[in-house]
Amino acid sequence: MYKRQDALHGEELLGAGWLVVPIKDPADWTDGDADRLVDSLGELRSTDFRRESDLGRFVAGNEPYLVR
Repeated sequence: MYKRQDALHGEELLGAGWLVVPIKDPADWTDGDADRLVDSLGELRSTDFRRESDLGRFVAGNEPYLVR
């Protein structure tokens, strides 16, 4: 289990409408985990992390139907 937590710690995971950044239990952190998380969140905040999907394919017509 810890190897999966190590691999996912501070990594951006895209879901169906959600943005998830898993964080290990701080009691289990090793050297570099804090920096890895801070760097990841800093990178995320520097981008436009707004996610949109075009659901227009499900409605009649050619107009896009964008949802967040």
